[in-house]
Amino acid sequence: MSVRGRGATDHPLGIEEGGGFRLITLGRLALLAQGGEADESLGKRRRKLALLAVLAMASRPYSRDVLADMFWGEEDDERARHSLSDALSHLRRTLGREAITSRQAEVGLTREIALRVDALDFAAACKAGDHARAIALYGGPFLDGVYVEASRRFEEWIASERRRLADLFVHACRERCIELARARGWSECHAVAQRWLTTSPLSVDAALYLINASKASGTRESAVAALNEYDALAALLARDYESKPDGRVTALAAALRARIESGVAGDVERPFPRAQSEPRQPDDSSGTIAAGSAVPDGFAAPPSPRASRDRPAHSARRRTLAAVAAAAASLVLLGAGTFLAGRRAAADSPPRAAAVAGRPVVAVTLVQNVRGDSSLTWLQDGLKQMISADLSRSPAVEVVAPSRVRDVAARMEPGDEGQLSTLDAMRIARGVGATWAVTGGITRGDGVYVMDAGVRDVATGRLLRLFTVTGTDILAVADQVSSRILATAESGKPGPRLSDIETANVGAYQHFVRSIQAGYEGRFADQVRELDDAIAADSGFVSAIVARLRVARVQGDESVVPRLTRLFDAARGRASDWDIAVQELYTAFHDGERRRSERLARALVSDHPHDPRAYDWLARVYMSHGEWDAADTVFQRELSLDSLALSAGNGPCASCAALAGLSWLRLYSGQLPAGERAARRWVALQPDVPASWSMLSTALAYAGRYDSAIVAGRRAELLAQGGAAYEMRLGRILVMERRFYAADSAAAAWSTRPGDDFHADALELREIVLRERGRLRAADRVIAEAVAHYPEAASLSLTRANDLARLGDVHGAVRIYETGSHPRPVQSAESVPLAPLHGDGARAFCWAHALEADALAARGDTTHLRALADSIEVVSMRSYYGRDWRLAHHVRGLIAMRSGRYADAAREFRQAMWGANGWTMTNERLAIAELRLGRADEAIAALRQAYEAPPDAMGRYAVRSELDLYMALAFRAEGKPDSSTVYTGYVRHAWAHADPEVKAKLRALTSSATSSATSSGG
Repeated sequence: MSVRGRGATDHPLGIEEGGGFRLITLGRLALLAQGGEADESLGKRRRKLALLAVLAMASRPYSRDVLADMFWGEEDDERARHSLSDALSHLRRTLGREAITSRQAEVGLTREIALRVDALDFAAACKAGDHARAIALYGGPFLDGVYVEASRRFEEWIASERRRLADLFVHACRERCIELARARGWSECHAVAQRWLTTSPLSVDAALYLINASKASGTRESAVAALNEYDALAALLARDYESKPDGRVTALAAALRARIESGVAGDVERPFPRAQSEPRQPDDSSGTIAAGSAVPDGFAAPPSPRASRDRPAHSARRRTLAAVAAAAASLVLLGAGTFLAGRRAAADSPPRAAAVAGRPVVAVTLVQNVRGDSSLTWLQDGLKQMISADLSRSPAVEVVAPSRVRDVAARMEPGDEGQLSTLDAMRIARGVGATWAVTGGITRGDGVYVMDAGVRDVATGRLLRLFTVTGTDILAVADQVSSRILATAESGKPGPRLSDIETANVGAYQHFVRSIQAGYEGRFADQVRELDDAIAADSGFVSAIVARLRVARVQGDESVVPRLTRLFDAARGRASDWDIAVQELYTAFHDGERRRSERLARALVSDHPHDPRAYDWLARVYMSHGEWDAADTVFQRELSLDSLALSAGNGPCASCAALAGLSWLRLYSGQLPAGERAARRWVALQPDVPASWSMLSTALAYAGRYDSAIVAGRRAELLAQGGAAYEMRLGRILVMERRFYAADSAAAAWSTRPGDDFHADALELREIVLRERGRLRAADRVIAEAVAHYPEAASLSLTRANDLARLGDVHGAVRIYETGSHPRPVQSAESVPLAPLHGDGARAFCWAHALEADALAARGDTTHLRALADSIEVVSMRSYYGRDWRLAHHVRGLIAMRSGRYADAAREFRQAMWGANGWTMTNERLAIAELRLGRADEAIAALRQAYEAPPDAMGRYAVRSELDLYMALAFRAEGKPDSSTVYTGYVRHAWAHADPEVKAKLRALTSSATSSATSSGG
């Protein structure tokens, strides 16, 4: 039998008659037995199956060392070789004893193995020019979703193979489309072009083939279908790539629009005139309609760009409406053919040929002039046009063209009163293939339009939703109706969906949903822009205002808070049930009402079981309270939501949000491998968003794998198209790796770039590096510069106080801590004043006083320390942050240390621990206590956890170079001089030019007594 499927075969899947195993690598990874069932022995052993894929794709044997490093690089050499041998034995048991050859130090598959590989069959078909077979064999990206934990070599190999095979697939699609265009095989050409665009969304040729294949029949219906394809592509490029279709594609769409307008007489569709033209080869240099594509019959060259230029839809609608007000009678005669000209292409489009599964097909069938007001007669058709046009902008529903509804209605006999009934409206909806029928009545009084509307299920006649909307502007009335219909569509979905998004503007709704997605994906600039656009479209959109306020506070952008607060106060009466519930939860949470906030968060999930935001709130509350297991359970529940079911705008990926939370949660609690696995699952689900790679980078950095962390961080930065936040994270990783000169270079580069964010981050990174080098006075000057220029850097004052204390100026440090621990009253995101010692006020009090206690510990004033411990214990119960509830234990540990009660100190420090790597000063103090007790191994364990945290937030106060000092002492005490020498080298190198007060600590490295060595630790 031929080896690994390199020969051709007549079987559609490439399996020879009587053939053995088949390895599926395109789109997934599976080993199929002769009967087509998956092999169970390897199905759950993904690493061994990935090893088989590597061997199967290889043109020559691999060395054992390479394979061991690729799949078991995190293990020591002996264990890695043993794991490789075990995997090869398993493969032999499955595939046959002679399947794998092992000559000296090399491993490969033999030529006798009964195994076919779809990727090799695919590549062979491409080489043979059998493009149809190649396309049929390509099941998706190579080893899609497969990864090997902690293996950079495997990641690089799989990326190279995936890119090579995807390029072959694109070439096969291009050649196959040329063949099909010549043969007039437009239906298959359309299918191939769709797959081509899935792999290469920016391909101009693929877009041209897709549109030309759609319109090939030459009818108006096919032309409209082609325009729908163009609109969908344009929306995709705008949303995911922030770009527009190529000019040639746009020109082709413009030509189609012009031909639709000129090729329709009244409402009667007729075929376009057929022209005799031969298809031609793609030619990227051509500027005609089908440049890069074969041209189907029936289309001439596009009009000039001037003639085909579109006007803004909303402006066109308002201009047309003004004309309507002046000449309503003539508008009735013109009907929908000329009404809302700027929106016609969207509103008149029939539903797509095949509606996406799960999306309702909506027909606005009946709008009655309830009181017979002659001035409202035109709205019986006009409102249907407006609502349909609004709905057509959303991917959540399919919309039946008003012209088709009108055609069917015209053939029906009206009732006794000369008007169609609701029953007639349902018959119309069935006649046009709709699944939902929208009916309503319009009246006017005192200058206010009132519309009662209902949404009915066509199959059952059941009323899905009944509502009333009002407004002085008929456009706003139409928008409100459309929003309620979209909300009805969302409420029926089984997967995640957003609850109670109250806005009268469809555009505002879509901007808001996209802002949520951008936030989940780590595209923070996009999140802010989408929220601003949502508020600009509807200044009373409460959910958007509150979300934007919270983002502003997180980012320290206080310049927009007053304006947003005024908008919130003005729109408070429009708050939805969701907004009210979240506001109540937010207030309870930030007021430190622990049990009530948990109860409200659980109720939020209970009331909105399909909204991922509710799960995020509940998990956030649990995490803030230190209830790690409960938060883990919530994230697991959120994972069960269908992450692809939310179709309004580009809705939030519930699975991705949950995986982000799980990764952070597990890193906090010291479960580093589990945290990395969750991050990798997120990357597999969303490989093209910056936040997933940034999360993976963070997880790798926590595990001390800094090179891989930087690679993942660079990927995040690239996907985010720059951004200070992502670059700052990379700068911190450089510090974690002790690459201080590289961090200095990064800070210098940032200081020359435009934007306050980069300048502020450059100063902060410089300050971090100076502290690591023991140059505390220079760091103090940098902090003063940062605080003077950037108000959001005010929190660095706490770091400055920490430096002053290290330099012996405890009085100056205490003055700063006392200023920071008694802040002025703050306001919540909903503009509700909070008491100074509740919520954020209590949090600031506890944190600053704990830092103050740490500074005072060297003085030995235990009376003052006891007072601080008692105050922190009382006030901490009013904080919403579980760390604060433990801070009093840290202070009592310091008191025990001063009294020489090291066992008590160690016990108190352990009770103060916030997760595994929270406040690194607690880890450091615990290590000192353990050294005094002669437990060097426990000291090393505590210090290792301190190394996991990046030098920010609670991790910035114990500098890594000082941790290195204590690690050197701990290894010396444990009797490991080699390890001690390594860490001694780290600290001596870092402190080569340190301040005298810091450099004096180096004497501890030459002292023979552990007690004297650790005396500086208090």
